[in-house]
This record gives sequence, C-alpha cells and structure tokens, in this order.
Amino acid sequence: MKFLNVSLSLALVALGGPLRAQGAQDPDYFMKIRALAGLESKEGQRNGFGLGLGTNLKLGPGVLGLEVGYTFLPGEVLRADFPNALGYTQANSVLTHKNTVDLVGVRGQYTLPLPNDFSWHAGLGVYHSKARLETVGDFEAKGSDGVWNTTPEKSGLVLMPFLGLGYRFSESGSIELNISACNYKLADVQAQFNSPTAPDWQRVTPVYGDKSVTALKVEFAYVFHF
Repeated sequence: MKFLNVSLSLALVALGGPLRAQGAQDPDYFMKIRALAGLESKEGQRNGFGLGLGTNLKLGPGVLGLEVGYTFLPGEVLRADFPNALGYTQANSVLTHKNTVDLVGVRGQYTLPLPNDFSWHAGLGVYHSKARLETVGDFEAKGSDGVWNTTPEKSGLVLMPFLGLGYRFSESGSIELNISACNYKLADVQAQFNSPTAPDWQRVTPVYGDKSVTALKVEFAYVFHF
C-alpha cells in the first residue's frame, strides 16, 4: 500500500511539471475530505468516506486537478437468504454477510468557472479495489451442525466517473458536491446443501464466488487549499 501511494505521488509530480509550464499561475495544492452517501443497498455499502491529496493546474480556460486518493465503503451485517433444505430453515439457521471495500487510486478533474466563485467540473477516478467479506454460517437441524466463519477477498479495477459543482469561498477553502457512479466486485459465499446421509459437518458447506455491484453516490467534499 505504501509503495503504491509513493508511486502514484511521483507520477503526480511528473505530470505536474509539463502542465505547470503551460500555465501562468503556480499550482494550487489541496487536500480533500469526502463524505459519500447512496441509496439503500442490499449489499450494505450505502455510505463511505474518502481522502485525496493533489494539485490544480491552469490548463486552457479551466483548471486540471490531479489527485491521489483513498475511499472506504464500510459494510453492514446483513442476513442472507438461503433455500430451506435438509431441515435447515431461516428459523433454526443463519447466514450473515458483511462486505467492506477499500479503493486506492488516482483521480483527474477538469473545472470551468461560473459566476460568483462557483464552478462546475467533470472527471474520472481509476482505483484498485479490495473487497473483504466477513461471513458466518450456522446451520442446525435434527442434531446436525454446520458452522463456518470465513473472510474471502476480491480485488479488481474500478472506474468512477463523476460530475459536480464547486464553490470557492476563500483562498484556503472550497466545497464540492458531486454525483459519481462505479461498478465493483464483492466476494460472495452461498450455502451448499449436500446429501442428508453425509456427516454432520459436511451436510452444509460454503461455496465461494463473487458478484458485481453498481453504485450511484452523492459526494460532499471539503477542500483545503495550500
């Protein structure tokens, strides 16, 4: 993780050099603190928070922002459905999931001015995602018992386009409101019901897989300018 952040930071500095030469102004360094909110999700990643470090560079009529960032989508413990089989039901057994997602990557944003210190912008984030599933299965029927507690993970590449408005209220501070969309993969575990004549610990076993989730988020960011 540290190596990735250092590499991205060096790339940011390298990109900033030629762009700085094109602009008449010095770069504007910033730190962004983000809060994310979305619609109710059956997978549990409704809200989140993020942090970004980068620079704004004058480019044409607007400003190009380059950023290294991290976003965390915490999960909720959710009860998963499973078919009634071999005497196992929702009443005597339980299967729970909790997925959390870490996103680390870079973000580019182009901003154009509007009157009265407002602006609008559009951009794209490119992230490496790591989803971690905490799952517990506890199945009991007719004296049998199938139990597991595992934490499978799923990684992938995530593209996050976004569009929003900004307001610069001072030399050192501004706010942004964005709408963003992304698609990421989650680890998944389902209950597999085996032969009723199998030993107790083999009657129900976990089956590992993954699933894709498309999320639409509203982002609010407070920006510190240096």
